Amino acid sequence: MNLLLFVHIRHFITRANITLLLSIIGSLGTCITFLSSYRNKRKNLKIKLSNAEYKKDQKQLLLDVSFENRSQLPIAITSVDIYLNGHQVTAESYPLCVEEYAHYHGKEVIDRKFKYNLDFPVCVQPLYAVAGQMVLDISPKDFENPSTPLTFQVHSTRGKVQQIELPCGQIKYS
Repeated sequence: MNLLLFVHIRHFITRANITLLLSIIGSLGTCITFLSSYRNKRKNLKIKLSNAEYKKDQKQLLLDVSFENRSQLPIAITSVDIYLNGHQVTAESYPLCVEEYAHYHGKEVIDRKFKYNLDFPVCVQPLYAVAGQMVLDISPKDFENPSTPLTFQVHSTRGKVQQIELPCGQIKYS
């Protein structure tokens, strides 16, 4: 019985069949490498809006935003446009002081920090994240009766424009 099995197996082990098997294994390896490379290098940008606050006295909307690049290639965020009631508002690109912190020891200032808004374009390195605040100049009458949620369009150097909606009920007023 073993001798008969050995003869049948020996009949299938030829140079042509071994070459065919190795070429099939090589083709499968190439396909797996291509698919994993495509998955890791395609645009994978996660955008999170953690806080939205409208300051009535300054007529500005402050947005805490984070951009997380989950791909293995860098991405540059070139601009962010916001649509409210059909009007387009572009985020301020020049630096503005959005927060100030001072630490006192008695009457003497020991430490002072200034926090500025995001300066576009924002370069997000591979497998990295960037967070900051965006400043938008919006008149108070646009916020009186918003009919639609805020729609964010994020323009980047890779891929399509990404859109995110923020319901107006999540915006804090101060």
